[in-house]
Amino acid sequence: MSEETKILTKQEKNVSWAEVSSSEEDEEQGLKAPQSPKVIRTDDYKNKRFIFSMVCLLILFITYLLIMLWVFHANDEGSEGTSSSITARVGHFHHNHRIHRCDDRGFDCCYLYTEQHNYQFNPKYMVGKDEKGSNCPSLEDIVGRYNDYLELYEMNVNCTEVSCCHVDNTKENKIRNHRDEVETLEIEMQFKVINHVTTCPSIPDLMFMETHHYPCPNQDMYILGVLFGLICFWGICSNGRPRSRM
Repeated sequence: MSEETKILTKQEKNVSWAEVSSSEEDEEQGLKAPQSPKVIRTDDYKNKRFIFSMVCLLILFITYLLIMLWVFHANDEGSEGTSSSITARVGHFHHNHRIHRCDDRGFDCCYLYTEQHNYQFNPKYMVGKDEKGSNCPSLEDIVGRYNDYLELYEMNVNCTEVSCCHVDNTKENKIRNHRDEVETLEIEMQFKVINHVTTCPSIPDLMFMETHHYPCPNQDMYILGVLFGLICFWGICSNGRPRSRM
């Protein structure tokens, strides 16, 4: 073997041993460690952040629902006693909330009369425009409009086939019409008792519907449906974002 060939062979051996030792040292020092654990940690972090965001939005959605139910229940109680307590509760959060009085925009408040109690309309929505309160609705007027509302949204029933709800109009007749006549008004809604509670609307229920102009019964569900759809859309978009690698 020639001297030049021996020199090349030694150089190849030196290069080979240098590469092997360098590779072993790199592996021992972790310089060529796989990057997959960092990617896993990144993915876990993003997944946890997404779950946390969805939980927060769910909490906001439930809170929004509870607030709507509270407001609906508060407005549903239209008697003079509950009306003042509602004003006090709202005023606790908004100290600048105006307290409406019967003589602010008219002569007196509007009332409905029953044998058990006299119900006052919230002056925020309705007051008498003259001394006789000619613009104030009677119980008979409200029941008639409520039956039209039930018919419009196909919630009415045939009272000749089922037992319907009734409202005593005797006291109204005596005060408004000065007639001592016993009269019962019929509401085209089936009378049921569930858990010792009747399904018939109470006088405050009828007053709420009158002052709020008989809103669509599905209005709240539409609002909740749109809100829930936006939350789902946000979650899908967040989950579909490209995940950056560290």
